[in-house]
Amino acid sequence: MTYNQNTLKSFLHIFIKPKYILYKPKNKSLFVIVVSFVDIFKNFFLFLAKSSYNLFLLDLSFVFAKLNLICMLTINFKNFCRKQKAFYTKILTSASVLVILFATYLAIINPSPTPVEAATLPAFGKAVYFPDSAFPIGYQRRIEFPIVGNKLNIGTTDFTIEFWMKVPSGVYNYTLPMAGPGWVWGNIILDRDIYGNYPEDFGISLYNGNIRFGTGPDPDVNTIQTSGVDVADGNWHHVAVVRTLSGQARIYVDGIQRASGNVQGGDISYVGPYGGGYINSPKCNENKDPYLVLGAEKHDYFWCLYGNPLDALDNAYSGYLDDLRISNVARYNSNFTVPTVPHPEDSNTVAIYRFDDNTANDATSSPVSGTVKARVTFVRDVPYGPIDCVAFADVPSTNSFYSYICSLRHDGIVDGYPGNVYKPNNFVTRGEMAKFIFLSSYLFVIDPLPLETCAYPDFPDVPVGAPFYKEIMFLRCTDIVSGYSQPSGPNIYKPNNFVTRGEMAKFIVNAFGIRITTPCGDFPDVNPSTPFYTEITILKCNDVVSGYSQPSGPNIYKPNNFVTRGEMAKFIEIARDLY
Repeated sequence: MTYNQNTLKSFLHIFIKPKYILYKPKNKSLFVIVVSFVDIFKNFFLFLAKSSYNLFLLDLSFVFAKLNLICMLTINFKNFCRKQKAFYTKILTSASVLVILFATYLAIINPSPTPVEAATLPAFGKAVYFPDSAFPIGYQRRIEFPIVGNKLNIGTTDFTIEFWMKVPSGVYNYTLPMAGPGWVWGNIILDRDIYGNYPEDFGISLYNGNIRFGTGPDPDVNTIQTSGVDVADGNWHHVAVVRTLSGQARIYVDGIQRASGNVQGGDISYVGPYGGGYINSPKCNENKDPYLVLGAEKHDYFWCLYGNPLDALDNAYSGYLDDLRISNVARYNSNFTVPTVPHPEDSNTVAIYRFDDNTANDATSSPVSGTVKARVTFVRDVPYGPIDCVAFADVPSTNSFYSYICSLRHDGIVDGYPGNVYKPNNFVTRGEMAKFIFLSSYLFVIDPLPLETCAYPDFPDVPVGAPFYKEIMFLRCTDIVSGYSQPSGPNIYKPNNFVTRGEMAKFIVNAFGIRITTPCGDFPDVNPSTPFYTEITILKCNDVVSGYSQPSGPNIYKPNNFVTRGEMAKFIEIARDLY
């Protein structure tokens, strides 16, 4: 047997008896080669798990660099390198080429995780969302429609304004402490006010779960309010407001008349110009009189008057609106069946706003569209029955995470991968987790610390332009994540690391602001000295997590296990209900 054959036999023997390499490395040269092989295959399997071809090639290059460095600098290995370099190079090169070819094949049949843009997926219905956490400073939290010289200048005839609305669980609408009975004291849903007291004023608002509609010149007199139903209960409700030229007004909620009374009669169309909607100019220096506004008091009265952006939330509406239709007739004179499909256009339709394409475009044949301001967003939701779920090909209805994944996809939080697949068993990286949290907690509409004025520097391993840079830095700027400390220099984020169940608990608790309610006991494998003990316990006591069942005894949590995309969907969906 030749030297090379003996060496190869010894080499194979090491793979059969791994402890030989750990405890009896008689051939130090061979030890280095075997360790390098282990590195190659370790990184190959990490590649399979992470689907990160570039990371694998980088680690493979590092292995060769390490071997060359050993050969050049280590005296003990010089003879080995000189005599056996060609032989071992062939072994390493052949094995590496095979691994790379196989990895390339897998990359072709199982592409890397490039998220699919929402526009390429089957269309869902959407609603416009006015969040309760976004500062509406500077006329930004609203949709504006021009009314001068166009069909939206209603009021010369009877009219009907109808829409769907939903105040999701956890979304708060403020109540003004000085509130009177007028519509102007509620959370403004639709505002066609004129600054000052004019007969042509009118608007719709939410007040303590009731709908108000009123006109000028005295809104405390000319307002009607519903009773008997709470429209801010977390469910979709159809609202229809009818006003006639005679001054008779009616409000229908879910097809049932809930209010009626007298308001300003006659022509209440906009006939300006008026004095101008300026308050404390020059700070509030835009005339908003000639507009119809959704989602906010059109003049941002309290912000302009007091200068505190939080004051502007005092009478702004927080929640969803969908399928707004304006008509030039009194459509409803008695109770009616709630529509189960979007409002159709007919000869009496003035305008329809679906919001399905992330705009306030008019869906009628002669459109007058609105301007969506920066702090308004859109969510995938439909008022017409149950959630419309377009299933991923690899998440059948029998999958234990089906309903959670369906809900997240419906709301635009997850899009999946090319080929309409979700990969529910893939582990979640810290970069991906940042995006899931960013979207699901509506951080994209919160603006306490814009990126350009963030108090924290970028993570060194997440430069501008890196995948998930925006999401990661928003989490950093809102103190949801802080990264890993280093012996010297700033913290790093490690975006490609997999998220453990312990880390996941901290992500969710920090992002959703969940707090412990009633003590509920610990998981057997999570004690006060366990990392993330507090966050795991908070999730347990709020029924966000329940742990793994055992043959006997209580459930355990397994805090060091990696989180799969299926598990992540469940945790986030449950947390959203608490938010």
